[in-house]
Amino acid sequence: MASREIAIIGMGFVFFLVVVPLTSKALSGGHRRQHINAYGDDPGYDLVLFVLQVTNPRDKENGPYLTIFGLWAEYLQNGAPPETGYVIYRGYTDCLENSHITFSYGMLQPYLRKRLHVIWPTRRDGSYPTDRAFWLHEVDKHGTCMADIFGRGEQYLQKAKELYEQIGIGQFLGRNGRWLPKIEFNTADLLGAIGTERRPLLECEGNHLVRILFCYSKHWVIKPCLPTHPDPARDCPDRISYVLPQQQ
Repeated sequence: MASREIAIIGMGFVFFLVVVPLTSKALSGGHRRQHINAYGDDPGYDLVLFVLQVTNPRDKENGPYLTIFGLWAEYLQNGAPPETGYVIYRGYTDCLENSHITFSYGMLQPYLRKRLHVIWPTRRDGSYPTDRAFWLHEVDKHGTCMADIFGRGEQYLQKAKELYEQIGIGQFLGRNGRWLPKIEFNTADLLGAIGTERRPLLECEGNHLVRILFCYSKHWVIKPCLPTHPDPARDCPDRISYVLPQQQ
C-alpha cells in the first residue's frame, strides 16, 4: 500500500471461528505527521477512500455490477492542492505503533456475513482463496490504520456495507440502472447524476470504467474528491462504457 499511487483524474473538486488478533503497524516515518488537511481533520491521514469496482456478479440474476474494492485511509502527498490544482493520493501507513484491532469471523452477524459475500467478494485473481481470508487481509492492512475509528474488524466491515448501501450506485450502473454494460454514455452525465456534493474519482482502462472512488472525512461526511493529476493510463475520456470482466 505504501507504494501505491492513485493517479487518476477527479472530474471535480475536491475485513475462523476464534478471535484473530491483528498485527501491529509500525511507524514508517518514525513519527506521526501533524498537519491541517483539506478535510479539516488530523487523525494522521487526510481522508478515507471508499472504492467500488465493476465486477461480474456471482449471482447472475440479482448480483450487483459494482462491488466493494476497498475502504482505505489515505493522505495527500502534497497536502492541500498546490498551484497546479492537483493532489496525489497515497496509502496511509503511518499507523501508530500499538494500533491494532481484532477480527472474529464468528462475531459477524449472519445477515452481515451474507451481505458481504455479495457486495465484497474476494479478489478474482485468486490471491485470497476465500472471502473470509480476504476480509482478514483488509482489516489487517487497512482497518488497523483506522483504529481511531474502529475498535473491531466487524465494525470496519459493517461501515463498508453501510457506505455501499448509502451511495446507491446501482441506480446509475447496474441491472436496473440508468446505464447498462457495453452502452456508451457521457462521463459528465454519470458525474452529474452522482452529484457534485459527492463527486467521485473515476478510473478507466481505455474507455472502460473500472473503478469509482468516493471520498469521506474521518467523520464519514462524504466530500467532493480533490482532483488528481491526469494519468493517460487511467484517465477517463469524455465518453465511456463499462464491461463485466470474465470470471477467473
